[in-house]
Amino acid sequence: MEMLAHKSKTEFVLNVLIYADFSRWPQTTIRELIDSISEITNETVVEKNRILLSYNPIQTICLACCHLSAIGKAISMF
Repeated sequence: MEMLAHKSKTEFVLNVLIYADFSRWPQTTIRELIDSISEITNETVVEKNRILLSYNPIQTICLACCHLSAIGKAISMF
């Protein structure tokens, strides 16, 4: 989560989170992850948009969707 907060290695962190068990995560950490994903997608300035700066933006979007779906299945938050 710290790497996402520093806005570095976004794709690496999202790839590592494939192995995460979100049902064991506290609600505050899940909220931080959702906020980070929201920030990734909502940046309007092109020079700061983390999706456009990544080497594989489609993979970043797909991983983010995969994690949000996993969170939705793991807890009754959505």
